[in-house]
Amino acid sequence: MRERREDRPGTMRLAGLLGRTVRGPSGEVAGNTVDVRLVQDGPLLAEVQQAFRPAGLLIARRRAGRLFGYERGPGLWRPSLLGALVRRMHGEIRYAEWDRIESYADEEITLKVAWDRLRTTADL
Repeated sequence: MRERREDRPGTMRLAGLLGRTVRGPSGEVAGNTVDVRLVQDGPLLAEVQQAFRPAGLLIARRRAGRLFGYERGPGLWRPSLLGALVRRMHGEIRYAEWDRIESYADEEITLKVAWDRLRTTADL
């Protein structure tokens, strides 16, 4: 019988990070995770490619469906009316680099820094 990856210690599913409540260092609710950014620089898998690891989380003040890329910074072509609508639905969106995550246990994520110290999506 083949071992499943989710049964291995130290592994997680991305779906387990999405939609979680995010709290600031003093316990206040900062928002919910709406996306996970990955980088492919982990250990070599089957001598073919490197594993992905989480680089950070996009956190929205309100949870209102998918982002579809409209939260990203300037320079990308997008219909301005649609982009404004998506941003209004989600409220302010911030990016927390993985090293700014204190913990991600018990269905909640805790940040090491306050909401206003996180990067805005315009900086991405």
